[in-house]
Amino acid sequence: MDPLWIPIVAIVGGLGIAAYAIRDDARKRELKARLSELDARGGLSGEDAEHFASTVDRLEKRLKTLEAILDDEAPGWRRKYE
Repeated sequence: MDPLWIPIVAIVGGLGIAAYAIRDDARKRELKARLSELDARGGLSGEDAEHFASTVDRLEKRLKTLEAILDDEAPGWRRKYE
């Protein structure tokens, strides 16, 4: 096996990590800008309220799914944490 694959994997991996970091940074900046805009306006617009409501619905579904998985995998977990 040729040792040339090691630097190639390192370069490709580095590019992948850099792309993720750039995308994550852009998402954080966008969120900060939206939150600043909300503070300046003093409340939520209809579009923002719908976005947050849909996010809450998604998170509730995820929570129920995770609780169902925990119920199957570790039946006594609720007694320990409730």
